[in-house]
This record gives sequence, C-alpha cells and structure tokens, in this order.
Amino acid sequence: MFGLPPWFSLRKPDFVPIHRHRPYASLLAISALVLVTFPACVLIVPTSSPGGPHCGFAGRDTSCGTCVAAKCTEAVDACCADESCGGIIKDLESCSALQGSSCARLGNASDSDGVHRELSACVAKQCHEVCASATPSNLTQCKPAYITSVDACSCELSTTPNSDVCTSVGHPNLRCCAPTGWPGPALRCNCQAIICLPIAGGCQCQLTDKDDQGRQTECKGGKHCCANPMTVTCSCGDQACLPQDTEVPSCTIDQLACKSGEHQVESCSAPKP
Repeated sequence: MFGLPPWFSLRKPDFVPIHRHRPYASLLAISALVLVTFPACVLIVPTSSPGGPHCGFAGRDTSCGTCVAAKCTEAVDACCADESCGGIIKDLESCSALQGSSCARLGNASDSDGVHRELSACVAKQCHEVCASATPSNLTQCKPAYITSVDACSCELSTTPNSDVCTSVGHPNLRCCAPTGWPGPALRCNCQAIICLPIAGGCQCQLTDKDDQGRQTECKGGKHCCANPMTVTCSCGDQACLPQDTEVPSCTIDQLACKSGEHQVESCSAPKP
C-alpha cells in the first residue's frame, strides 16, 4: 500500500439529476459516489516532439505557444506535474492566445521559486519577443469558475478588462453560452463542462461550472437515449423518451445546447470592436 499525495481529496458529488421519470432510487446511487479531484494543471497529451508525451496547453499553435513548447518543454512538463506552479499554466494559455497582462506574469521569474521560476525564466530568455506583453484588447474580465478548474470559466463586461481566455476552442467538452444582448452590462457568459453520472437504470449528462474533472463525458447504453432541450439534460436507459425529448444515439456535448434565452458562442472573451 502507499500513502496518498497531499493534493488527493474525496468529496461527494454535488450533481443532482433532473428526474423526468426515473425512480427515486437514483438519488441513493448518486449519493454513494465520491469524486477524486486531480491537480488543476495536469494535462498530458501525445505530441510529435522528441521524448514522447508532453504537457499540452491551449494556444500551443500560436507563435508564443509554439516557442514555449519547443524551447521550454522540460519546464512546462515539470510545472504541469507540480501543484505549486499555481496559475502559471493558465497564464501560459492566456498569453499564447491573447497576450496582454498575463504575459508579464508568465515571464516574471521573481514572483515564485522552484519549477514555477524555471518556466518563467525560460520564457523570459527564450521567447520574450513572441510572448511580449501587450495592452489588453478585450472588453471583458474573465476568470475560472473554480480556482482548481482548468476548463469551466465565465466572463462579464468590465471597465478593467483582462486578457484571460475563456473559450471552447481546444476544450471539446465545454459549451459556451451567451445571453441575448451579450456583451452588455449586468450580463454573464459561461463556458460549462459536460458531466455524466449513473442514475437508476442508466446515466444522465448535464452542463456544470463545477470542477468535476475525472467524471464521464458521454452516456450510452440501454434501449433509449433522450435529450431534453428544456432542462438541457440527456439520459440513457430502458425507458422510452417523453414527447418533449429527442431520441439520440448517445449523450455527448453535442446533445447539450444552451438554455432558453442564450445562444452558443465559441468564446466568452469579447474583444474590442
């Protein structure tokens, strides 16, 4: 047996399925679930770079992202695997895609130590010109939905905008929805993640802004899969779909549209006109 790392935690899920005609026993099934929360910045994906798989990040195909991925590979990989790096991977993604104030934080090697400092020092030395700070070009102030979330985020119109990226681009399990009139005062645009959990006789999916990493993102099985546009849910099981449902092959992000009064957008980060 081995000891659990300090970042390991268990908690009950806060997901509450929207029951249409499922037995109450599903509540017991869900209450028995526990969630294993992983560190925020770990995203290891295969790349064509020498040495095998490396840490992936949004904006990797931009000039800044390409430079950092090529010249600071070891520092990026080390930072992804170290919780103490904090939000520097988020700054890397934001700087790569939009530049702005996040680039100054990314290249500042004096604000921390260890692998965080090593990555900042590498960016400052190897990629300063292509990752140079620029005046924020957004109308919005965006932030992660939860401090440990690597995906879910929200934006609002602000007199102090930032350059943070809140987008479904590069995040296939996110759905970004903007209200009518966006961007406008007192409005909020959200990019939410799909989560799928077991219910009695099957499974159900919905959108959430909670940090639910590790949960399933697809639901299938049983005789019927039913998408409900009113509740923005999709469930699979043995019972037939209701009249207001649409029968689908399986439940994925494609079956979860934005709720009434909102429309799908690629990004909630609104640039200046």
